[in-house]
Amino acid sequence: MCGFIKNVALNIKLVPTSQMSKEEDSSLPLVKIPTEEPNKDSGVMWSPSPDRLGLPQKPFHHSNSSESPCVSESGSDIYIKREVIQKLRQQLQRRDEMIMEMQSQIVDLRNSLNIEMSHSADLQSQIDAANTDLFESEREIQRLRKAIADHCVAEMGSQEKPVHANGFVNGYANHIDDVDLHCFSGGGEVRGDEEKVEMLKREVAELREVIEGKDYLLQSYKEQKVELCLKIKELQHRLASQVPNIL
Repeated sequence: MCGFIKNVALNIKLVPTSQMSKEEDSSLPLVKIPTEEPNKDSGVMWSPSPDRLGLPQKPFHHSNSSESPCVSESGSDIYIKREVIQKLRQQLQRRDEMIMEMQSQIVDLRNSLNIEMSHSADLQSQIDAANTDLFESEREIQRLRKAIADHCVAEMGSQEKPVHANGFVNGYANHIDDVDLHCFSGGGEVRGDEEKVEMLKREVAELREVIEGKDYLLQSYKEQKVELCLKIKELQHRLASQVPNIL
């Protein structure tokens, strides 16, 4: 038995190396194992290097759950959303401030408009009173003119009586006062009426100046009232245009 084993060993040793390689080539064909490419569908990355064997790395997946310990983009999304919300709040605050300012301007303009309207009503009442005084003064002037005309007619009628060349009945004055009576009997009243007429004319001129001044003030107040109304309408239009943006 031992001799048989030795003979087998000797036979094995005597076999040439080239013959063994040929027999191996013919009996055992080589199989080429392809390297595995990373499977993108499964999301698993296997390391091709033999010295880096281990568990495959799992990718970070997105998670909307706040309790998930995995890393996701929820943190950056929350930060961006907070910034957007903060900017929107600042815009709303600025718009609220602008609306409050516009409302205060509208209130101020309405108050000033009410003041101007009260001034206008006061001036209108003063103008009406001045017109009444002017009308009364003109009536008084007409009455005085009529009185003067009647007095002149009466004087002309008295001059139609027979008198001599020197203006007296018997050619001489009976008394020194007759001359004064003849010269100034009607003259004093006429002169007084003329003074009244002149005074009334001056009053009428003054009243007309006052009325013209008040008319000018009234016209200016009316123009200011129109401007204030336009400003109020403009502010209301701006406020109405901002409401859809706010909502």
